Amino acid sequence: DNPVFEAVAGPRWGDDTAMDIEATLAIPIELGGKRRKRVAVANAAIQRATAEVAVDEQDAISRALAAYYRALHAQDRLRLAEERKKLADQLLAAAESRKLAGDVAELEVNLAATEVARAESEALAEAAEVERARGDLAITLGLDLADVAVVDGSLGERAAFDALRDTDAQERADVTAARE
Repeated sequence: DNPVFEAVAGPRWGDDTAMDIEATLAIPIELGGKRRKRVAVANAAIQRATAEVAVDEQDAISRALAAYYRALHAQDRLRLAEERKKLADQLLAAAESRKLAGDVAELEVNLAATEVARAESEALAEAAEVERARGDLAITLGLDLADVAVVDGSLGERAAFDALRDTDAQERADVTAARE
């Protein structure tokens, strides 16, 4: 606590006019190491805030990595859907050739055409998922969507996750803060 100075002044009315003045000075005297304890509490609060910032940083990195790998996964799924569409087109072409040769009935061509439609639908859905994942990544990183036009990388490359996993629990800020 800080020292406090108070002053009150005012006239006294009566037979004779007089001025009343009152002043008080209060200086707290701390006993029993209260100041030391307050400083220790303040220092502990600073350490806690620092640890919370470190935990928030780890959380932000984790969210960014998850968004990045979701975008990579969506791109891989789109690539597979596009390959499936190419195979369905080849299947339709083969069914049409076989129908012309008289090997199969019209039903076989219709089934192949249905597979082409399914593959096209799946490819469109996966393309939309890629855009959603790119949007999530851009939001997570605080970038414009145009800045995340292409997400480079491979799902097989997990060095970033391995680096996070290898972080020694002794060095983690949340573990350190919990011990104190």
